[in-house]
Amino acid sequence: MRVMQDVTLHALRARRAEIFSRWEALLRAEPTTSPLGTPDALVYMLGQTFDELLTALAEPKRKLALKDHHCLCGCNPLLAYFRSAEQALLEALVLIQAGRPQMTTRQRQAELEELQRVVKTIGEQETSVICSICQRCAGKRAGAAR
Repeated sequence: MRVMQDVTLHALRARRAEIFSRWEALLRAEPTTSPLGTPDALVYMLGQTFDELLTALAEPKRKLALKDHHCLCGCNPLLAYFRSAEQALLEALVLIQAGRPQMTTRQRQAELEELQRVVKTIGEQETSVICSICQRCAGKRAGAAR
């Protein structure tokens, strides 16, 4: 059974431009941690990431492998990217749900939790790739492995 209702997914797709605008504004408010983390570089990924997130939300309880990954140096440019994505999407979802008073509290909460789970899971997968080649963390990874 899928958590995210079709009407909600459709409404998120319909707000694509609004979500992108908010996502970009939030991303530009974040401190830049590396040349790869400049908002001008990251905004080109919004469409692909948005589509990937909505695809995951549309699938019935898609099993995404959640890795226990944490950036050791905090400089991964995708940390701010996915924080901004989560906030922009949650804001849009709350507005969508506010326009649907027939939803139960349980349905609202389930959709919010599912959105957060999907963003965090995909975000963890993506950030772990950058972290695996990070030169700042090479010594910390070696120390942690001992």
